[in-house]
Amino acid sequence: MKQFSGCGISPLLLVLCALVGCGNDPGLTMTGKVTVDGSPLTQGEVTYHSTGGDTALVRTAALDAEGQYTMVAPAGNYKVTVFAEEPRSSEGADAYALPNYLVAAPFRDPDTTPLTAEVKPDAADGAYDFEVTKN
Repeated sequence: MKQFSGCGISPLLLVLCALVGCGNDPGLTMTGKVTVDGSPLTQGEVTYHSTGGDTALVRTAALDAEGQYTMVAPAGNYKVTVFAEEPRSSEGADAYALPNYLVAAPFRDPDTTPLTAEVKPDAADGAYDFEVTKN
């Protein structure tokens, strides 16, 4: 019968811990809605950029047909960006056209966005809803 040596199991446990995250808090699930000039933004993505701590943390979620998103992020303070552009054809001159952004430039950049969120367990309804403008 073959026996396993202890040194062969240790690297395996190390890899397993790295993949599992060794018990890190997975975060809080939050749901929000993005509107542009009062109407749901039906495409694009919302990104949360952490503002505290030693490491930069970024979480991104896609918007659905009602302008809603769901994501998981650790509790903390975040700057929020919203990115959306009209779909372009991959053929002809349209493939090389500049994008037509559906959200004004300040909302797309973490350095200029006025949007912020505090992710916390007892957040009020609508705490993760955002209103942006097109231009």
